[in-house]
Amino acid sequence: FLPKGKRFNKYIKSKKKKKYDPILVDIICKYFQCSKQQMGEYLELIDKEELKEILSMYGIEKNQIKRMVK
Repeated sequence: FLPKGKRFNKYIKSKKKKKYDPILVDIICKYFQCSKQQMGEYLELIDKEELKEILSMYGIEKNQIKRMVK
């Protein structure tokens, strides 16, 4: 089915992906022993308190943890 007149149909935009801090990505990959692609799924499932505990185990300072967890 082709339209008879000139029409402009908008393209469907892709969803924006969340960008994570590179240090956070490395730490989560080491902790769960997973790839960087799987890391995004883990971060969606982890609550903030557990994420803070994981980061403190790896020796990250409190002010950096607050910035990463946002």
